[in-house]
Amino acid sequence: IIDHENTIDKLQSNQEEVVALRSELEKEKKKRIKLKQEYNQLLEAYDATQQEDNFEENKIESPKVRRSSKKYKQKKFELGGNTIFIKNIDPLKSGAQVLAVPLSMSWNYRSGIAKPIIQAAGQEIIDLIEEIKAQEGSERVGTI
Repeated sequence: IIDHENTIDKLQSNQEEVVALRSELEKEKKKRIKLKQEYNQLLEAYDATQQEDNFEENKIESPKVRRSSKKYKQKKFELGGNTIFIKNIDPLKSGAQVLAVPLSMSWNYRSGIAKPIIQAAGQEIIDLIEEIKAQEGSERVGTI
């Protein structure tokens, strides 16, 4: 009988210990979840700052340099009875700048290496064409 009572006491103390350990385990799980959430938030904040830093670095690394106009590739074509003159800013990229378009048009036209998209005030375009005519010679520049 004494042996049975000792066994019952041990079982009860073991059971109490198990309950205490389980509650401790639950607390640790909650702490771990909280730490994981904090870690994810910090990681997101870090990623956001990295993207901003990369953006800033890219802006700094690639300043706009005005090159000699002779290095540009040029393209001239007819569109709706008007001659359009396009100057490709960088032959390695697909970006291009339209130097003369009909004043009434706002357009998106694709042709070979040039993919211009422009909406500009008429006087700005006229001034730009005059400037290009002075630099390039009028025979190389499209007319409106």
